Amino acid sequence: MKSISAKFLVAVGITVVLFMLTSIAWTVWEHTQHITAGTTQLSHENTSSPEHTHLTNGMLRQVLMAVIKSVILFAVLAVMYRRYVGRRLRHIAEHLEGERGADNQHPRPLPVGSNDEVGRVAHAYNAVIEHLRRLYLTLEARVDERTQQLTDANTALEKEVAARAASQEALEQWEQRYHGLIENIPVGLYRNTPGEQGKFLAANSALAKMLGYDSVEELMAFPVAEQYMFPEDRKRLSQQLLDDGELLSEEVQLRKRDGSTVWTAITAKVVNDDQGQPRYFDGMVEDITSRKQTEEELRRERDFANSLIDTAQTIVLVLDSEGCVIRFNHYFQQLSGYKLEELRGRNWIRTLLPPRERPAIQMALEDMIAGRPVEGYVNSILLKDGTERQIEWYGKAMCDDAGTITGVLAVGYDITERLETEQALRDSREKHRYNAEHDPLTGLLNRQAMMQRLEQACETAGVDDTYEFAVMFLDFDRFKLVNDSMGHVAGDMLLQGLADRLRTAFGEGSPWHHKIAQRVVGRLGGDEFIVLLGGPGSAGCVEQVAEFLHEQLADSHDVEGHHVFATASIGIVTSELGFDDPAHILRDADTAMYRAKHRGRACHTVFDRHMHDEATATLRLESDLRQALQRDEMKLTYQPIISLEEGRCCGFEALLRWHHEKLGRVSPDRFIPMAEETRLILPIGRWILQEACSQLARWRRENPAAADMYVTVNVAKRQLMEKEFVEYVSEALEEHGLTPDALRIEVTESVIMDDVGVVCDGLDRLKELGVLLLMDDFGTGTSSLSHLHEFPIDVVKIDRAFISSMSESRDFAAIVNAIITLAGNLDMKVIAEGVEDEGQLAQLVALDCNMAQGYYFAKPLTPDEAAEYLATTAGGISIS
Repeated sequence: MKSISAKFLVAVGITVVLFMLTSIAWTVWEHTQHITAGTTQLSHENTSSPEHTHLTNGMLRQVLMAVIKSVILFAVLAVMYRRYVGRRLRHIAEHLEGERGADNQHPRPLPVGSNDEVGRVAHAYNAVIEHLRRLYLTLEARVDERTQQLTDANTALEKEVAARAASQEALEQWEQRYHGLIENIPVGLYRNTPGEQGKFLAANSALAKMLGYDSVEELMAFPVAEQYMFPEDRKRLSQQLLDDGELLSEEVQLRKRDGSTVWTAITAKVVNDDQGQPRYFDGMVEDITSRKQTEEELRRERDFANSLIDTAQTIVLVLDSEGCVIRFNHYFQQLSGYKLEELRGRNWIRTLLPPRERPAIQMALEDMIAGRPVEGYVNSILLKDGTERQIEWYGKAMCDDAGTITGVLAVGYDITERLETEQALRDSREKHRYNAEHDPLTGLLNRQAMMQRLEQACETAGVDDTYEFAVMFLDFDRFKLVNDSMGHVAGDMLLQGLADRLRTAFGEGSPWHHKIAQRVVGRLGGDEFIVLLGGPGSAGCVEQVAEFLHEQLADSHDVEGHHVFATASIGIVTSELGFDDPAHILRDADTAMYRAKHRGRACHTVFDRHMHDEATATLRLESDLRQALQRDEMKLTYQPIISLEEGRCCGFEALLRWHHEKLGRVSPDRFIPMAEETRLILPIGRWILQEACSQLARWRRENPAAADMYVTVNVAKRQLMEKEFVEYVSEALEEHGLTPDALRIEVTESVIMDDVGVVCDGLDRLKELGVLLLMDDFGTGTSSLSHLHEFPIDVVKIDRAFISSMSESRDFAAIVNAIITLAGNLDMKVIAEGVEDEGQLAQLVALDCNMAQGYYFAKPLTPDEAAEYLATTAGGISIS
């Protein structure tokens, strides 16, 4: 905003300008009149006049003078204003601005230089600030006073707030403790309104739980009267409360939520209002059901005590302090044959106890009279007929009200039968223990007992350097033949005879009875027996013992009128190998026994480190076999099967090969039996099925010549016994889009003959599926041509042993001819295995053999090699 001086100067300037313009306008107007008049005259004369010019110049001079006067006037007015007004006003403004910028509580007064209007303004300003100063001082004093009052009030308020907070916290703590006390108190608490029905105003959880309600809220939803089992009890107690003002442990039955009864003791009082009228009832409810039940039981016991004593099937006997009979119950009268009149007053010990029992029972009686109870004391008593019964006594002294012992109360149990039963039970347990450790057929120690003996031998050898042991594992040669030919009864008789000979070989009359300290014979199961020899020198003479056993077992056994010979193959291990596990002992002894069996009958072999290393290698190989599939070490190769009738490859036999990462190629003869024994053949067999079906489907897609080709897969006995095997076959075919005739299952003759019933059942189910069946290695087992028709076989594979011998012996050629002829008559096909030269092939063609396979045509091929073989033989194979 502009200052007052500037505004004043602008106003003066405007005034001077207006004055100047007015003067100029007047001068111009006057001269205009003269000029107008002169112009009119000149126009008549049409000549210039010096007068006219003079008028014009004079007007200009007057205008100029007016301007000069205006300027001078403006300058004079400006100077005067600036000196007498503007400067002083500026001083006042600067003073005020300085006061505003200064940090002063009280502004300084303006200097007063004159008494004009500006001076009066300064005087007025000074008066105002003086008045403001006095007001400020007054206000400051009042503010200080009020501030002090507010400070005091705030301090008091803070104290009050703190006090209230402490009170509130204490109140909350008290309420929590009170609520916890109310909720945790084991008796029910309630508050209800008076009246015929009554309504709960409050209750605790104990009361709700006592009456069977899930919560206090559920309890309070029902009238009080409904909690009483009998309505008259509610009316009676309510009226008694109103009359007396309180109840003291009134016993009453309440109804629980489920309708059952609970006995309670109610204590209550009336709470009145200001007018003395009943406002509500406060009460406490205690569950006394257990006490009432106890009282009822005591009452019943009291009512029936005498009859109970008389009807109890135990002896109840009361004696005085001298041991004379006071009374006894009816049971003892029946047991002893004495009536009470016959024994009352007579000394118990001298009358009813055998002489041998009297000193001990006298001491027991003295203990009871001395205040020491007798529990479980057993002695005999003499009945009237002279027989004895075993009685178990429980007795204590009887006292009068003064505490003086007046006699003895004894309760006796006839435990004669129990003792006899316990003795029989001990005998039975001993027999059971014997049976648990002994083989029921032979009476020798069983497998479990022998394992314990072997474990004890290992422990003893570990702590006693002088102790040594040897173990002989016996397996009887051709025992299965006895079972199969003569039956299991005959086999059991033979086992019993063998056990008797082993028992005799180490009995008291044995030459080893005194030479070997420990001689233990046991049966592991079947025809497997074990002998443990322990003590100094036992390991050194074990082979002599084995020879002795061979001699003892050499004689024949009389089994159902037949002379049966049973020699044994014996595997031996000794403690020199440092065994610490009985299972390892059996494992190595079994290994040695199989070595002995391979040497021939009636042989024995001592297990050594070399066998141990072989066994370890076998175990390691078994472990590796379990991981072979995961490591992708198993592969299938495929050997072509050639149709001799059509001169072409009609299928492939899938052959399993194991390429071990460290051992290289492992022979199937080594790992296949291991897989069958460990049941690994099951997952391996499933993999073979999947892999063979997958490969055949791939060949059929890629090579038109393989459209009707099939693949054969060898199957073990365990696979045929597996319930899900046929399902696995069906799933493999379906997964790869093959029909059942694309797969053929090979089973060896020995597998079929090993368990005809089980194996043929599995083969029948495969036939129902539509899969063709082949009998592999025909002629090497125990079957005969006459039994061939009994099996569900489609193709017979003649073993390579016959094929390789045809050119050397006419007998083998005749056998092959007979097999081919019989198979043809039974509508079966024939495959000749192991064809290796052209001569063998020519003979087979001459005998009308259907198919052949062998190195003459091709070795087992990889999948890629087999595909190439199909491509190269697509035009046919020369047979002639």
